Order: sequence, then C-alpha cells, then structure tokens
Amino acid sequence: MTENLTPETGRNSRAREYVYAPANMIAERLYNRLHMTANMATIIGGLGVSATALYASQIIPDNPDLSHRVAITASYGFFLLFDLLDGRIAEVMKRQHVVRNEETGVLLDTGADRWQELFTFGSHMAIASAMGNEWGVLTAALAASLRPLTALTRARAERKRIFVDEIPNDPIGFWGNRTGSAIAGFAGLVAPEIRGFNLQMWGDLAVATGTGVTAIRRYFNGNNVDKMITDEQLAQMDETTRNRALFEFRIAHKKERLMQIALASSIAATTLSYLALK
Repeated sequence: MTENLTPETGRNSRAREYVYAPANMIAERLYNRLHMTANMATIIGGLGVSATALYASQIIPDNPDLSHRVAITASYGFFLLFDLLDGRIAEVMKRQHVVRNEETGVLLDTGADRWQELFTFGSHMAIASAMGNEWGVLTAALAASLRPLTALTRARAERKRIFVDEIPNDPIGFWGNRTGSAIAGFAGLVAPEIRGFNLQMWGDLAVATGTGVTAIRRYFNGNNVDKMITDEQLAQMDETTRNRALFEFRIAHKKERLMQIALASSIAATTLSYLALK
C-alpha cells in the first residue's frame, strides 16, 4: 500500500517548521498584549496585501524612485506575515482554552488567501497594461484565474480522506503553492521589469504553470484509493493528529464549495478585467 500522508506530513509543509518558533513568540505577544484574535489577523493580512497591491498598480508603471519600492516591499511583507501568524494565534488561543469557531477560521483563512492572490495578480494585469505588455496581461490573468484550483483539488482529496503534499518537491510544482505564488506576486509588484527582462510576465507564467501541474497531481492523488486514510490508521494515530484529521475531513466539503465559488469568481473577474484593459 502507498504510504499515506497525515495532517503533519501532508498539509503542513516542512518549510514552515523553521519559522514556527519565532512566529509562535510573536503570536503570543499579539494575543496576550493586544488581544488580536486569529480571525482579526486573517482580515488584517488580507486587506493589507490587497491594498498594497492596488497601490503598487498605480505607482509602479510610472517608474518611481527607490523609496516607493521599499515602501511597497515593507508593506507587502508586513501584511503577508499575518498569513502565517493567524494560524499561530489560533494555536495560542487553543492552548489557553479560548472558545473559538475553528471551522469559521479555516474557511476565512482559505478565502482570504484567494482574495489576496486575486488582487495581487489582478494588479499585475493593470501594471502590464500600463507598460504596454499584452503578454504580461495575459499571463497575469491566467495566474489570477487558476490559483483557486490548488486549494479546490486539495479540499476534494481531503473530502475523500486523502491528504496531499502542500509543497511539491520540484521546481515547477513549487510555483503552484502559496509560497511560490507569494514570491512571484511580490516580485511582479515591486520590479515587473529588470534591465529588459520581464520578471512579472515570466513569474506569472511560472505560477500559472505550477498551479495547473499541482492541481492535476492533486486531482489524480485524490482518486488514488491506496492513499485513503482508513479507520484502522486513524485508530493508530495519537489523539491530536486523529482529531485534526477528522476535522479536516469534516470541513473539506465546505472548503471545496468555497473554492468552487472562488474559482468561478476569479475567472469572471479576470475575464472582465482583461476585456476592459484590451
């Protein structure tokens, strides 16, 4: 039988483990001193990244000086940090036995990620159009439209009690996950073109390609019954892991429906934006 993934070996990427320690320390201070909840962090991050992307779309085409690019970099990085901190704050609240609707928090976080990506790559479209780069507009539209597919196919697999890798171990798949898309999104906002090389266009193409490849892999992995978590395997897990797995299975159908709406909305929004920019 194929080795099955668990919430720890599947959805949680190993890369995040290296930043969990300092993130936990920051999360404890945010909650204990400022009373910032996980949902508040999610909303702050989503709105902040979106506002930064919109600001960049208005400033960057005019080739601003370094101070503007530094400001965009600092703002984007600051608000993107909340994408990590919301989960850490949720853990702090759980350890302190604070009553919280975890299901609502997970759905809000998933939706906020897609919202950020839609605004980021939508801003790429505006920047490329202002710079006269038609191919850049097209690649940004593809990235913005396709991004919900990775979360959709993951939710579909989890509905069938199958966990999938969050970050594939290859260069193409990397750009199809949240980390890769955030890097490309940031680069396209701050420096869409460097000495004649169109960083935004090629970055968005990498995201669109990586998203498609990752979604296809997750779709087929989600149909592999050998990877399904059985009741016997659940019984062998420690209580924390088992409860987490059961929670993911229970909420998967709602995440799948949410991502179906996000995918349809992204396609509609980017299509209308593309036609408006032509």
